[in-house]
Amino acid sequence: MNGLLVRGLETQLGNFLLGPVDFELRPGEVLAVLGPSGSGKTTLLRALAGFLPAPAASISLDGRPLAILPPEERAVGYVPQGLGLLPHRTVLGNVVYPLEIRSRPDARTRVQTLLKDLGLDGLKDRYPRTLSGGERQRVAMARALAAEPRWLLWDEPYAGLDLGARDELLDLLGSTLETHPLPTVIVAHEPAVAFSLGRQFLLLQAGRQRFQGSLEELRRHPPNAFAARFLGCQNVFSREELERHPASRLARELRPLAGPEGIALFLRDMRLGTGEGPGTWPFTLRTLLPDPDGWLLRGDSEGLPLRIHRPEAPGPLPAPGTGLRISLPSEALLRLGGPGATAHAPE
Repeated sequence: MNGLLVRGLETQLGNFLLGPVDFELRPGEVLAVLGPSGSGKTTLLRALAGFLPAPAASISLDGRPLAILPPEERAVGYVPQGLGLLPHRTVLGNVVYPLEIRSRPDARTRVQTLLKDLGLDGLKDRYPRTLSGGERQRVAMARALAAEPRWLLWDEPYAGLDLGARDELLDLLGSTLETHPLPTVIVAHEPAVAFSLGRQFLLLQAGRQRFQGSLEELRRHPPNAFAARFLGCQNVFSREELERHPASRLARELRPLAGPEGIALFLRDMRLGTGEGPGTWPFTLRTLLPDPDGWLLRGDSEGLPLRIHRPEAPGPLPAPGTGLRISLPSEALLRLGGPGATAHAPE
């Protein structure tokens, strides 16, 4: 295939085991790797780049095997979490450095063009300590692109940036990938950041790959309770949590469905109305919050806390304190597996 293909990537760092990890990326596609601290995100990037051994892995780019090659022969542009800029070199000196060590005769000409394309031309004589966080990220990107890589790895590009700088960096990434359509793997700690960066997602938990696919698939079918909660899915309840609300008829009816310890219920697409009848339960609205494409209604069903998304619709919104009714179609109930192991990777 044209692009990046990874199969069976496993590596060990101390007592921490990562893998197996599998994914594929077409040119210009972005894979956002997410998971909590210690899940193995940085470890994965270092193994892909060749800084950690992954002897059983199959890694190929446009059909060319990479796993047996050292880092300098993998044609990869790697931006580490700390950026790794050389403090004693100017912006120009940092960006040209990878070409200088390769003795490229066109190094200065290529870098001048790259600096202009990334909006750094006016900063070329500045030193890293005098730059903003967003500017330093741009320099790191320029240095990664200077050697004309065929794929990119970028660790936590948004770390330490304010919202304005994040938006600028997102625009820069989009325009850069239009100009340089490379398979790109980006590590993100926050789900919201990952969702703004990628169209494909890989979720790690304690070194294990829990999911790989699209955002819609991830949100509609999270692989386990850990994933659902980490992604911010509302209305995820274990049997034990349901037992804490004995006054709620809804909680009592859901408890047998939650099953044994470690199994949780994900309530999605609850229907909101006012009419009573079989298969409906009371819902008291407490607060209203703006939500993408509508409103988030926060309330409870006789003490069981619930969050319901209401799409933007004509007509007045119910007032806090209003008594409503909810129903749960069969497709609204999804049983999720338990959270899995709790080992942590150094990152």
